Formats: sequence, C-alpha cells, structure tokens
Amino acid sequence: MASDPTFRSYKPDQAQKYAASRPSYPPALYEHIFAEHAAHGGGFEFLVDVGCGPGRATQDLALSFDHAVGVDPGQEMINVARGRGGETKQGEQIRFEVCEAERLASVPGLPRGGVDLLTVATAVHWFDMKKFWEQAAQLVRPGGTVAFWVKGSYFCHPNMPHAVEVNAIQEEFGRVIAPYMQPGNVLAENMYDDLELPWTVDPTQTAFPEDKFRRFNWDRGGVLSDGKDFFGGTGEFSMELYRHALSTVSPVTRWREAHPELGGTDQDVVEAAYLQFLYFVVHPTQLRPIIEWKLLHKPAYTRDPSKESATLKDCFKWLKLTSRSFVMVVQELNPDLVVPVTLYYLVLRGLDTIEDDMTISLKEKEPLLRNFETVLDKDGWAFDKSGPDEKDRELLVHFDDVIKELKLIDPKYRDIIKDITHQMGNGMADYARMAENDVNSVKTVEEYELYCHYVAGLVGDGLTRFFVQDGFANPSLKTQPELSEAMGQFLQKTNVIRDVREDFDDKRRFWPKEIWSKHVDNFENLFDPKNREAALSCSSEMVLNALRHADECLAYMEGIKEQGIFNFVAIPQTMAIATLELVFQNPKVFETNVKITKGDAAQLLIDSSQDLRRVCAVFKRYARRIHQKNNPKDPNFLNISVACAKIERYIESIYPLNDPEPGVQLADGNLVAIDDQPKIDTPYLILAMLGMLFVISAIMIGIAYSAGVRFDVVVKELANGNIFPGREIFFDVQQGNVNDRGGHPAVYGEL
Repeated sequence: MASDPTFRSYKPDQAQKYAASRPSYPPALYEHIFAEHAAHGGGFEFLVDVGCGPGRATQDLALSFDHAVGVDPGQEMINVARGRGGETKQGEQIRFEVCEAERLASVPGLPRGGVDLLTVATAVHWFDMKKFWEQAAQLVRPGGTVAFWVKGSYFCHPNMPHAVEVNAIQEEFGRVIAPYMQPGNVLAENMYDDLELPWTVDPTQTAFPEDKFRRFNWDRGGVLSDGKDFFGGTGEFSMELYRHALSTVSPVTRWREAHPELGGTDQDVVEAAYLQFLYFVVHPTQLRPIIEWKLLHKPAYTRDPSKESATLKDCFKWLKLTSRSFVMVVQELNPDLVVPVTLYYLVLRGLDTIEDDMTISLKEKEPLLRNFETVLDKDGWAFDKSGPDEKDRELLVHFDDVIKELKLIDPKYRDIIKDITHQMGNGMADYARMAENDVNSVKTVEEYELYCHYVAGLVGDGLTRFFVQDGFANPSLKTQPELSEAMGQFLQKTNVIRDVREDFDDKRRFWPKEIWSKHVDNFENLFDPKNREAALSCSSEMVLNALRHADECLAYMEGIKEQGIFNFVAIPQTMAIATLELVFQNPKVFETNVKITKGDAAQLLIDSSQDLRRVCAVFKRYARRIHQKNNPKDPNFLNISVACAKIERYIESIYPLNDPEPGVQLADGNLVAIDDQPKIDTPYLILAMLGMLFVISAIMIGIAYSAGVRFDVVVKELANGNIFPGREIFFDVQQGNVNDRGGHPAVYGEL
C-alpha cells in the first residue's frame, strides 16, 4: 500500500494543529504492551517509534527505555516533534528523524538486530507492508517486539445522556467523508482485520513466526469490553476540541482540498458536522426519527458482498461515490433487481456525466452521447477525458467494470438498458446542441418538459419495464406510460428548482424562458436581491408546474405489488414533495442549495417504507403546508391553491374519509384492503353524548340548589303554565320585592 501523502505534505500550521488536537493514548495501553513485551523476554534498552507524527506516543513510551528514536516521513511533523522534545528514562533526549517506514533501516544510528521494541501508533495502515516487514526484520533483536495499534472511532459512554444521538452524528459524519477515504483509512476503520502480516506477505518474513502473534480488541464498535467502562477510562471532549480533532482526519484534508471555496464557511465538512451537533442539542426531536430509522429499519432485502465478484464490488463502490441516496434506496429492492438496477443507474449516470461536462467540446460530446449504447458492448471501454473537477469522473475512468458486469446479467434487463440509453443519449445530444447555440436553450415549457423526459422520464419508463416483467407491478402501468413519466418529471423538476443557484453558478440554466420572462427581463435578474419578489413569483410558477404531477405519482404507486419495490419508488417521491414545500416561497433558493433537515428526511424514510396510506398522508401534509405558505399577492396564488386541493381530492378518492371499507381498485380487478382500524357504531356515540349531558345537568342543578335556588317556586310556576315569566314578575324581581310566601323581602345583591 502506498504511503498517504496527506500528512507528509502538512504545512507548519497544520502540523501544529494536529499535535494540539490529537489526545494521548491511555496509560493502560502502554502498560499492556510492556507487560506482553516483558513476558516474552523483551528488553527495555532501545525503542523505535515509526510514523511518530508530532511524537506524542514516542514521548510516553520513551520514559521506559534507555534510548528512543521517532521516525516519520513528514518534515513538518518531525519539526513539531523536535520542538516538543522528550527524554528517555536515563534523561537522554529523544531523537526524531525524517524517514519513510519502507526505508527504516537506513536511519543513522539504529542498531541492526538491536531494537527491543518497535511501535507504530495508528499509522501502519499507510505502509507498504512487504517492505516494512523487511526493514523490521533487520532491526528488531531476537525476542524483541513489534507492536502496532489503532483507535477506530470515538464513542460516547452508553451512560452519557444522548449517547446514541451523539454516536449517530459521528456515524453520519463518517458517511459524508467516505468518498475521500483511501484504502488505508478503510483498513484502520476495520481495525486492521485485513492488515498484511509477516506470514501473509510474499515472500514471508520468518523472523516473526505466526505462533508468537497476539491480537487484542477492546470496546470494539463502542461496546464496552467489561460492560462498565472503556478500556483506559473515558475522557471529556469540549466542543472546540471535538471540532479540531475532526479537522485532523486525513479524509477531511482531502475533502477540503477538493472544496477550497467552502473552507471557513458553514458548509465546510467539519463545520457542518459541528453545527449539526449543536442543532440537534437544541432540537432533540429531529434526532428521534434518525435514531428510529437507523436502529429499527431493516431493508426489505440485503446484499451479500461475499458472493460478489471484484468488479461487481467496484460497481457498488462507484455507485456509492456517485449517489449515497441511491445506494440507500437500491438496498430496498428484490435481490433479482439489485444488480440490474445498479448497472442501469451507473450506465445512465455515465451518460449524464458526459452531457454535464462543460470541458468536453460539442464535436466530441455529441457522437459520444448518440452512440453511447454501442460502448456497452466494447470490452475494456473507459473514458478519461472528463474535466478534473467533474465529480463523477472516476465512474467513467473505470467504466470497464460496468461493461463487464452488464454482460453477465439477464439479457431481458440488458435490452431495456440499451434501449433507454439509446433514447436518452440522442435526447441529451439534441439538448447539448441547443445549449451550444443559445444560452437560453430551454425556451418553452414544452422544451423544458422534453428535457425532463430525456433525463428522468425515460428512467422511470425503464424501471417500470423491469418491475412489470418480473411481476412486481401491475401490468396496467405498462399501458399507462404517462404515470411513469409523471414520476420522472416530478423528481427532475423538483431538482431543477432546488438547484437553480448551483446551476446558475455553473453556467447552466434549465428554467424555461417562457416562465421566467414573465417576471424579469434577464435570467440573471432572478438572483439580484432587489428583484426578490419577482423571483419568488417565478419560483412559485415553477413549483406549480411540478405540483401537477403529484396525483399521477400516487396513481403509479397504487400499482406496485411488492414491498421492496414500493419503498424504492416511494422514498424519492416523498422527498420530492417535501423539497417542493421547502423551496416554495423560499428566497434562499436564489442564494444557496437548500435541503430538508436530516431529521425530516429520516421521518420521510420511515413513512415511505410503510404503505400507500402513509405516503398519501405525507403528500397531504406537505400539500397543506404549501397551501398555508401561499401568498395572496402571488400571481399564481389561485392556481397553486387549486393544485393543492387537487392532491387532497385525489387522496380522498383512494381513502374516502367516510368510507367504512376503503380500498384501492387496481386495473386487474383486485380490491386491496387499506384500513383495518376498528369502527365505533353511531348509536354508541349518541348514548355516550346523552350520558355526558345528563351528568353535566345533574352537576349544574346541584350547584344551583346549594346556592339557594327555590326549585319549589320554579315547579309551581311551570305547573301554572308560566314557562316564560311575564313583564310584571320580571319587573318585581329587578326591584327585589318578590315574596309571595310572606317572608322577609329579598335584597338585590345579597347572597
């Protein structure tokens, strides 16, 4: 494995921050290493610490040895280590040298065959292990020890308040930086399970026999080894130290190198995690659905990577790099469809990457797009001419993996993939030619919807053909292409609205001139704060254009027969309706890329993986929120209100509010029950209401009697037919002189 260049290329300030942010290892670890070393006859004369970084572990270990040397390939790391200094148990200064692990024996002054303990603290995953073991064999004395260790991740003690939530935030951070992890990072994350040892390298190193090997695990995965405390105790991390520690992780450095414009902003990967942590502290309810989804949800089906070929594993790796969200939903699919749908996505993503790449000339791009389906038959075909900043470049560089796996799937899937690729490639080529000739390439709503058809509607068409031919969807969906078209249009239009700022910055525009020209003279004016009201009216019209597909999306989902397929289809659709509500009347869409919160997203995942009733409830909820945000001053106010009402009416046509036996009628004549909640008979409700009225009346009469009300007078008047008192009686009462039984006169106001 090649050494990681990240740390060796550190600048002085980076090395200083690294040294200040990384905590020491627990004394219990050193004690355990020394005990094992001594138990096998090891001495304590000479220590060599390889990959020492700023020398923290070297300083701790050196206190038990006569001589100590720290070695690291990074000059600035060694400069920091020398500045920090350190002494051995004899008071001798620790010596720090710049050298790679693969050339360790070349360091001046290291005694060949005279090193007692050679240590590597969380660094061996960057070594070329074959060369490292060769060097170690030359230096370590017989009976000496090579010890290396890794700290996989930080975990909160399970007794700490909100420990599960904090661990979930750290897990999410890991997923964000995953695309920037190198093989060494993965090796460390897996706790060196796959590390090459002396007897697994070629040739083997007999100086280190396998029967002398010892491995120890503590608190793996955050599970306490003794059930009480973490090995070596626990420590407190301030939020500031937590932020600095995350900044020293090598994938973070690579993320920042790839996104220099985001450094120092709240969109920086570490700042985003830090702010997310603070957000969840203040909004703990947002964490609840995240934890529920992570802990309780099980995908309808799961892959078995042990049965996959090396190229198929690579395909899933490219899938993860191109779309983490798609990786999640594809796991919901039936096992028979996981690989075909994954390859289908990768083929179309490769096509889309070529179309999006503004560094490729039209002369080269157009024939590539129009003939892309032909490369699917060419063994070893790959494309390395994408721009260096194209985020999905690696997929095309390794496209031969996709082609190889594509040839292994059932021809019925491959034929669909090639047909959709042919249609989409030609459509994208037409669009690319229009964009080359006119910056306002999307002029009319019709052209806008044609573009959405090519990039999304066709995707839905291909997926529907997959589902129907395998019996996972109602055959009627194949004869109603407008439903699958609506699914694609709804998703793509939502993305176009949400990404308007990002597309504008990349010199792409998809909002049709037919719409935006009603509100501003030039498209650029939408992003001028002075035109914010006009921009919001324009975005409202775009939202209105997307909303009209919502009921047909629900109609499509009615035809899905299998739970995994339903989850796969429903999750993106509920995310889309929630995103539409977020962007509606939201001026931030013209400033940045807005996204729904992770808590809301997790709740949508939970709702979308249940049944159609829950999905309809999501659509109704967000349609009502859009209606509530609707501005009467907006020229689209009435039409948006009608569109929201249309969604609700459609949902009520599926689930009537007063239908005692609601159901969904599919085209094949089957009635699917959708509500098994117990019903309460009307007579029981009436009796309950009458009983309540009786109790309330009795209480009121009791209070009146205790206050001195003369019910005998009331009964007498009623017996005489005086249901309503006449004017004389009313007048006398006001004067306080009613006393027809000869008692003392009543005084007004007396109790």
